[in-house]
Amino acid sequence: MGREIRELDRLAIEEYGIPGVVLMENAGRAVAREALAMLESNDGYVVFLAGKGNNGGDAYVAARYLFNQGVSVKVLVLAEGISGDARVNLDTLLKMGVPVFFMQGIEEIREEINRANLVVDGLLGTGVKGAVEGFFAEVIKLVNESHRAVLAIDIPSGVQADSGKVAGVAIRALRTVSFALPKLGLYLYPGADYAGEIVIEDISIPAKAIEELCERGELKQHLLSGGSVKLANRDRDSHKGTYGHLLVLGGSRGLTGAVILAVRAAIRSGVGLVTAAVPKSEQEIVASHLVEGMTCSFEDYNRIRFNALALGPGMGKGVSDFVFEIVEGVSCPLVIDADGLNALGEDFIRIKGKEAILTPHPGELARLMGVLVKEIQEDRVYYARRAAEMSGAIVVLKGSPSLVAFPEGDIWVNTTGNPGLATGGSGDVLTGIIGGLLAQGLSIRDAALLGVYIHGLAGDLGSVELGEISLKAGDIVEYLPWAWQSRNF
Repeated sequence: MGREIRELDRLAIEEYGIPGVVLMENAGRAVAREALAMLESNDGYVVFLAGKGNNGGDAYVAARYLFNQGVSVKVLVLAEGISGDARVNLDTLLKMGVPVFFMQGIEEIREEINRANLVVDGLLGTGVKGAVEGFFAEVIKLVNESHRAVLAIDIPSGVQADSGKVAGVAIRALRTVSFALPKLGLYLYPGADYAGEIVIEDISIPAKAIEELCERGELKQHLLSGGSVKLANRDRDSHKGTYGHLLVLGGSRGLTGAVILAVRAAIRSGVGLVTAAVPKSEQEIVASHLVEGMTCSFEDYNRIRFNALALGPGMGKGVSDFVFEIVEGVSCPLVIDADGLNALGEDFIRIKGKEAILTPHPGELARLMGVLVKEIQEDRVYYARRAAEMSGAIVVLKGSPSLVAFPEGDIWVNTTGNPGLATGGSGDVLTGIIGGLLAQGLSIRDAALLGVYIHGLAGDLGSVELGEISLKAGDIVEYLPWAWQSRNF
């Protein structure tokens, strides 16, 4: 993401003629606006911590705006060799008589921080690789120990912009103001714990520059929000056949609930018809819980004409041959989850060439990739991308936050969801939503993105009413109507 942002800046400056000092002015003005919002009054005392790069330059601009509005400010320049646009804005501060102090000792910095009502972090920015050490590490510890309100510029110092990793220490911000594009490190853990409230500000990077980067395939990291995918309005003369037929294939003794949840979620997501294919011994149980859905046995699934397949919920163990037989035999789009994934195992690359979406949790992805769960959690973006590349499928790595990875390397970070979704059956609901969207004719790209977003949104709406602790998978299904209605479809 750091490289992508630098390329965006270059395009804006060199191709569109927007001077870098103008971009810095816009960024600094946005920082000042957020700082004022965080202060209870203009009587507050704001300490700016400025490093060597553009983050320091943004801090200088923000300090100028606050100073002009009568706010008491002090700028601590904690690096040498300030140059370029940052130097221009630093020199302006000095000419204006803004209190600026260079390279103070730790005890003097501690005193200023402890006096402040607000600390603005302009130390390091998006270029951090590895652990912050030495002087800056000491300063960051002082800030965190002070328990003062902190506004971070672009990303809290010490958080890696691409991954959210914190190798050593990092600023704990109450709010982070970022520019142009969201940095994934603000949304991926542990970085998300350091960012606080996130505000994304427009600093006049041309939209065409962002489009150009996308067209060149150089913008690979995206935030999944409410406007990412649109679902077409329904025609007045449509009928149930218009919205497809989903087959949910799964279930086994003691695990029929997974299939039932998936079917109910698909129905709540607008599919025309749903059939649950389950072992003959479980068919009566499943049928007794489905009013709107149909059932058939495993032996009869291939007699049904369906537009999409959801494979795996509650299938149990020892079904690898059956799963591969199904996958290799169908030509429709499919979503594979749970025991379907476990059945594929490290041979999951055999699905290459299929229109497929895989929806593993970290444990399932670890089994697919032949690594430890700990390794998956330490670099979720890498493993989601790698699994997508190897299989040619879209990979939805469930978790906090959920990631949607594409074979070409694009990764989307979901902005909905909460810890209440960490409950048995939640993944089966997601499978049903995605399967229902596939059956309606959405592309696998749109079905994956929209399904993940709506699943999390339903969980968010449910948690407002029921709380995160009491939220169960069936509640997610029941809140799907409100999730669908909350967006302008």
